[in-house]
Amino acid sequence: PASAPQGPAPPLSVLRLEHNAIGMEAAAALSRLLSGNLHLHAFHLGGNRLGAAGTSALATGLAFNTALRVLDLSDTALQASGVRLLRDGIRSQQLLTALDVSRCRLHDDGAEAVAYEIDLNNSLRFLSVAENEICLTGGHALANSYVASSSLRSMDATRNCSMAYLDLTRIRLENNLRYDVDAQNPLDEVTKASLARDDFS
Repeated sequence: PASAPQGPAPPLSVLRLEHNAIGMEAAAALSRLLSGNLHLHAFHLGGNRLGAAGTSALATGLAFNTALRVLDLSDTALQASGVRLLRDGIRSQQLLTALDVSRCRLHDDGAEAVAYEIDLNNSLRFLSVAENEICLTGGHALANSYVASSSLRSMDATRNCSMAYLDLTRIRLENNLRYDVDAQNPLDEVTKASLARDDFS
């Protein structure tokens, strides 16, 4: 017997494109996909070297998208300049709860730029800035912003060996004080691999 006709495919809510050698042209296409897309809730782009032009294109799409809850830009060599390019796009994400900018060569300038975005954000709950060669001033800015944040619940600042011990301790203390056993951190590697739908509440 003939099979029943299939209905329309559900809208794409999670897009995983890690380690796909995405450059400027592909980033421009992704920018168009992001722009005005209210269905896409999680965007994983880790392990791609976007470059300045690709990052700028991505920033344009993010600026016209307000639905993302998870944005994974780990290991993309953003540096401080990339964080600044993405500033308006990140600020437009009114529902963003998780941001991964680990292994992005942020150094102190980039860490300070991320800290400034924490100060302006009221929705972010999970942040990873791990392994970014962050030193004294960047680490101090991150710790201060974390302490002052009313929304952030977890910050991974590990493997930044030049951060001050006091600031690392402050971050660890805040992580312990704010820990919620029922909260699912979509930046955890195990969680990243197991999530099959866009339920990040």
